[in-house]
Amino acid sequence: MVDQTEEVSGPTMKVDSNNIRTFHPAKIFNDSTMPIIGMDFHMNGKVLVVSSLDDSLNLYNCETGTKNRSINSKKYGVGKVRFDRDDNAVLHTSTKVDNTVRYLSLTENKYVRYFLGHTKTVISLQVSALCNVFASASKDKTARIWDLRLNNCQGLVHFSNESVVGFDPEGLIFAAACAAEESVKLFDLRNFDKGPFADLEIKNPVPGSTWHDIKFSNDGTNIMVNSNSTYALCFESLETGPVQRLNVENPTNAQIGGTFTPCGKYAFVGNDGKTLPVFEIDKAQLAMGEAGVASSFETPAYAQLPTPNHQNAIMNIVFNPKYMHVAVASQTLEFWIPDIPESATPR
Repeated sequence: MVDQTEEVSGPTMKVDSNNIRTFHPAKIFNDSTMPIIGMDFHMNGKVLVVSSLDDSLNLYNCETGTKNRSINSKKYGVGKVRFDRDDNAVLHTSTKVDNTVRYLSLTENKYVRYFLGHTKTVISLQVSALCNVFASASKDKTARIWDLRLNNCQGLVHFSNESVVGFDPEGLIFAAACAAEESVKLFDLRNFDKGPFADLEIKNPVPGSTWHDIKFSNDGTNIMVNSNSTYALCFESLETGPVQRLNVENPTNAQIGGTFTPCGKYAFVGNDGKTLPVFEIDKAQLAMGEAGVASSFETPAYAQLPTPNHQNAIMNIVFNPKYMHVAVASQTLEFWIPDIPESATPR
């Protein structure tokens, strides 16, 4: 892999207008027998965990591009999955028996703790950069804040319908988005009990569609919301303003994924067609609008990257936090990298 950060050993590689068009599959894995519904890189960039509807967790070594091991959870099933700060433990939601979030030790292959409280399926799970904090959201119309050391939730938000949750890169801002309310609420974790410090009005461009993921750009200035329809949305994170609509093909109403590049200038967005679209984030236009006025604009895809190995919708896309490497998944998992110039530092 190629490092994104500066190293003594030589020049490094950055995403730019030229190499963004050259991303392609370098490794292909067909370890899952059903669609992949969750995946997460550890913050060190060395390990990827993948969850599938076949009740399996698969772990991959991102330095060697090989599969490490599989763990099955036939009793409880696995839904969304996230690494803890320790790369030897993960949190995952359950698809069977109950709606518990489970904390799994990968070294001991046993559950360390159970987080009970949700009364329906948990559909969103995110871990904060702050030690021991994570969030979940459920079809029970609640979002919850948890401490890894405690079984009971430490914060609760009610919505009129299901929501999704996320954290800014510093882990201090908690975001909860609800498509039915056309709202993105932002909370300061240090003053969570005071309620949201901002409530962004974000119009749902396709009435009845749902939002299933929310992500901040690495600099924290922009937010992306992904849907089960033909769009993803991008907007500034601190006030209602212009919204950039990123249009994709999605005839099956799959829960398409998306990810910002580390620089925040581009976004890969899932698709149920023959390509993976890449969009240029128009930061200038996002910042131009009048505060409090949620106008919208559309931009064509900057590039359409072929995806011949995917027979189903691409529902998960995650950019490695350390290396120039994107994980792209439907039922098939791929590691994508750009063409690498000779001057770049090999990893």
